[in-house]
Amino acid sequence: MKDDDFQLEQVQVSPDIEVLHYTSNKSGNTSIMSFKDNETLKLVLEQLKENFEQHDLDFIEKYKDLDIEALNQKDQEIGFNEYQPLFVCFLIDTN
Repeated sequence: MKDDDFQLEQVQVSPDIEVLHYTSNKSGNTSIMSFKDNETLKLVLEQLKENFEQHDLDFIEKYKDLDIEALNQKDQEIGFNEYQPLFVCFLIDTN
């Protein structure tokens, strides 16, 4: 890649969602999600919100016998990641 080279990779996640991966020597890597329309975007955001809430509730339920200090310690100990639903979102089967 030259200093000013630019590459674009498009990945169709679903019929209504596409991920655009931009790579450049000057600006690095960037990924952008592209939605067919605003309604699709709203649906995805609502689903992610529900996923975040459920992920947090699952963690609390799993360690319900712990008080808040012990729960916070467990969070640090296991590396609980509240953003995990975002990563799972990109592991959707695209076939």
